[in-house]
Amino acid sequence: MVQKPHENPAEPLMTAGRSTDEIAAVVEARAAGATHLQIAAALGVSRKTVQRLLARPAVKQEVHQRRIDRMEELTIGLVSLADSATSVLAGLLQSDDEGVQHRAAVQAIALALRAHTRLSVDHEVGGRLRELESIHRQAEAVADQMAEYQELIAAMPDEEDHR
Repeated sequence: MVQKPHENPAEPLMTAGRSTDEIAAVVEARAAGATHLQIAAALGVSRKTVQRLLARPAVKQEVHQRRIDRMEELTIGLVSLADSATSVLAGLLQSDDEGVQHRAAVQAIALALRAHTRLSVDHEVGGRLRELESIHRQAEAVADQMAEYQELIAAMPDEEDHR
C-alpha cells in the first residue's frame, strides 16, 4: 500500500498547502484550549482541515509540548504571584484592625498547614520511590546472576556424558 504524503507519521510540520505559520497558529490555539471550530473560524479553513492537521503525529507532539511549556510558564507566574500574596498577607497581619489581623492569621496558618502537608507527602512519596528503585536495582542484579547461573548450567556436560 502506498501512503499519501500527509499520512507519514515522521513528516515535519511543513505540509503540502499549509504554511508553517498556519500550522504554528493551529498548534498555539489548540494548546491554549481552542476548539477545532474556533481554530477553523480564526484561520478561515474548515473544521475538517483543522482535524486532519491535529491528527498528524508531528502536530500532536507539537501541541503536547506547547501545553507543557504553557504549564511551566503559568507555574512561574503563579509562584511570582504567591510571593506578592505572601507580602500582602504579612502586611495584613500588621493591620490596626484586629478583625483583619485575625482573618490574615487564620489564612496564613491554613496555607502553612497545606504547604506542610504537601511537602510531607512529596517527601514520603520521594522516599518510597527511591526505595522502590533500590529494590528494582537489586531485583535486576539477582535476575542477572540467575541468567549467569543458567548459562553455566547449560554449558555443563550432562552426567550421561561422563559414563
